[in-house]
Amino acid sequence: MAKKIVQVPVDELFIKKLDKVCAGRSRAEVMRRAFIQYYDLMNEKKLDEIYLAGYKKTPSDSSIAEAQKKTISDIFMGESW
Repeated sequence: MAKKIVQVPVDELFIKKLDKVCAGRSRAEVMRRAFIQYYDLMNEKKLDEIYLAGYKKTPSDSSIAEAQKKTISDIFMGESW
């Protein structure tokens, strides 16, 4: 895929910090990687919010877990290990 050029104005302090973390990579590569990490983090945060909203809409029912716990306990209590 063809790459587009994006110009981003930054101050001297940003450039100095960017150059320190480049470690042999280009500024563009470091900034692309930083964006991908930021994008993934924001996407993960959005998914977490959707997940939490689902639980608020339909809270979990602890009675199911309690029934499973009792059933497993009854089964294992009969084992002779």
